[in-house]
Amino acid sequence: NEQSIKDFKNEIIQLEEKLAINRSELQNIQIQLSSISGGGKIITQVDVNTQTKIVDDIILKLQDRKNNLEKLKTETDMLSAKIDKINDIKIKFPLEQLKLKLLEQQKLEKSLNNLKHQHDKELELLKNQEKSVKKLTIVPCGDEYPSCMFIKDSHIDKSKMSNQKLLVENTLIEIQNIEKITRELLKDKIQEKVDKYNELDNRVIVLQREIATKNIETTRTEAKIQDLETELEGAQKRKNHFQNQVSDKADEVDILKTKINELNNIILNMDASKISIAQKIGKTESDIIKACNGLMKNSKRHCHFRKVLFS
Repeated sequence: NEQSIKDFKNEIIQLEEKLAINRSELQNIQIQLSSISGGGKIITQVDVNTQTKIVDDIILKLQDRKNNLEKLKTETDMLSAKIDKINDIKIKFPLEQLKLKLLEQQKLEKSLNNLKHQHDKELELLKNQEKSVKKLTIVPCGDEYPSCMFIKDSHIDKSKMSNQKLLVENTLIEIQNIEKITRELLKDKIQEKVDKYNELDNRVIVLQREIATKNIETTRTEAKIQDLETELEGAQKRKNHFQNQVSDKADEVDILKTKINELNNIILNMDASKISIAQKIGKTESDIIKACNGLMKNSKRHCHFRKVLFS
């Protein structure tokens, strides 16, 4: 760690020396360029080429935006076509008839449930009557004493049992008839069809939202295309101006400008290297601090680390 920090600091010193040389050379070239141009702007082929690239880049961006605009319009048309198709289906959809059938089905189902409940009650009553009448076969007085307090209710149940059986049977027959009608209605899957119609409404809402989003994107893209067309017009005029104003000293100026660009790139890379090395120094110092904290404060090794770190 000690050696790493020293090496890193030496690298920074070397970089700073090279940077000073490159910056000095850059300044001299810039002075030389200024003396050639007399402080004014000299147009060279490099300027023309640079401006040509700017024009070409704008054209590419403009074409990309136009392609995107065309795609957005196509997608919007497709979404609108889907909505039209759904609306055609909805127009032909017998919704009101299905709603009436569904209402009929629901009423039948409710009536069926009521009948089943009623049937259970009547059947339970019939069973109780049968148990009551069974007492008449057990007691010795039988039918001879219908007013006997012990079997009076049984005689009453016996008189009602025939009608009760008929009521239970009729209720069961009615249940079976309604179940048959209900089964036929269920075969038509009315509820499922109504649900599908409602799904169509929901689908239209989703599609309309997608169209609204596409319209916003379309408006933004059209605005960007207009901006790029204005920018292209200005860039093209500037390019034409450069082509008409190329200086007879252009070759010499091009060489100097190329050298300036090279030096700027070198200086930029060196600055980046300095930052990277400084980060490495910071990490190494952090590692040393952590190591120091793990030692006793009065140890010689700890003091040695602190001396290296802060030297």
